[in-house]
Amino acid sequence: MGKMEEWLYAFKSLKVIVRSNEDEPFKVGELKRFERIHSTLVPIVEVDGTEWGCMGVMVPWTQELADFLTFLEPARQWEIMRDISMSIQMQRREVRAA
Repeated sequence: MGKMEEWLYAFKSLKVIVRSNEDEPFKVGELKRFERIHSTLVPIVEVDGTEWGCMGVMVPWTQELADFLTFLEPARQWEIMRDISMSIQMQRREVRAA
């Protein structure tokens, strides 16, 4: 297991909000594991007892974010969650660079 996989597995069982870029609303689930598909690690999330691979965006769950997203159209949900995910990734890079 590489360093990235070790870091990612630290988040196993985390409650997350996931969203595909399809015209569907977000879902709340539990991060179960990561599976390698070709050269990409795909998060496997359990939502309502069903596991599925998140090929879209995944962010940590908060009640405030879930409440906010509920009132948005799916396309706007995608934009907000994408921006949050990108912000988290940039913060992680800054910490590693320091």
